[in-house]
Amino acid sequence: MERMRIVITLALVAATALALVCLVVLLVKGPAEVMPALGSLLNGIAGSPTAIGATGKTLTPILLIGTAACLSFRAGQFDVGQLGQFVLGGVFAGAVAPIVAAPGPIVIVVALAAGALAGGLWSLLISRAALVAGVQLVVMSLIANYLAEGLGRMLTRTLFQDPNTYSVIATQTISEQAWLPILLPRTSFHSGIIFAFVLIGLAFVVVRGTVLGHRLTMFGLNPVAAALSGVDAPRFQSRLQAATGAICGLAGAIEVMGHFHRYQDASLGGANSVAWTGVIAAILVSGRVLAVLPASLLLAALTTGFAGIQRDLGIPSGLGVLMAGLVVITAAFMARSGGNRIRPSSGRAPDKQSANSDEGNGQNSAGEIAPVGAELQAESVGER
Repeated sequence: MERMRIVITLALVAATALALVCLVVLLVKGPAEVMPALGSLLNGIAGSPTAIGATGKTLTPILLIGTAACLSFRAGQFDVGQLGQFVLGGVFAGAVAPIVAAPGPIVIVVALAAGALAGGLWSLLISRAALVAGVQLVVMSLIANYLAEGLGRMLTRTLFQDPNTYSVIATQTISEQAWLPILLPRTSFHSGIIFAFVLIGLAFVVVRGTVLGHRLTMFGLNPVAAALSGVDAPRFQSRLQAATGAICGLAGAIEVMGHFHRYQDASLGGANSVAWTGVIAAILVSGRVLAVLPASLLLAALTTGFAGIQRDLGIPSGLGVLMAGLVVITAAFMARSGGNRIRPSSGRAPDKQSANSDEGNGQNSAGEIAPVGAELQAESVGER
């Protein structure tokens, strides 16, 4: 049942996107341009090796960030700070790679590790701040995105700025030998996608078949029950946020090492960032780890397809952003109406003492009614 709901949701998103393309082109260009627009959409997705490469390149960060968001959502942590983690991962990868005097493969490993570490530490810091202040994580992490973008800009301008570049805020260009290898010649499709596939596979195995995965799901469905069963809630939440932040930081580092080859201000952040697309993919599938793959592929295809329409028909970029935004709103509405179980948590994780006080009234530490155990059973069966 759950799988069918996800399939229907993704199909409706695709249908909505096609309908919006037809409507916008009809209003802006006239009826004669509707069919060429659909052709441009398909060509932008997979009409040439270059288009396929662009779609694959776009898929990589969406899939990585979507996987991280799924893990957070599954644990009941409505973290929307992936953008900030993504940006800081790119900043530190772009800062470290040019100064490492080593062979290319070693530079790649060090830079990716630096990006993952930056994203993980930033996420951990924000998580701890939310716990100490008692503020909901969704609020704290959203604010942290703006702080991270500003911090990245300040660090790049003051410490990491390329001394030979004055017109833009950017780090030094990374040596070509340290670029991520290209998988499809003469395209932008790089080997970062391998990291994405490995991580989503690892996340699925952990969630499905390990004690850690069971605790993750239990913590999301009922943190009080998790605390009573021996889970150290604050420590568990902090470790989870550090891990998911590291994945997002890795995504930013991969973008720098595989596509931009330096960090440039505003290249990873902003309202149009693929980080938001990854979060949307996770929301569409209600935190189901394996299902985020087709959702990410669909959203990556729509992103490159809309770009193809803008390029071929001369439609202003603002209309492309408008179409993407309407698809997102539609997706969010369908995810909510379809019984999405993602819920924002309070900043304060329950401990055993608070769990014991809440046990009698069946509520978690945030005062919410604890989800029934049957949902966990149904969800586990659905994923198997």
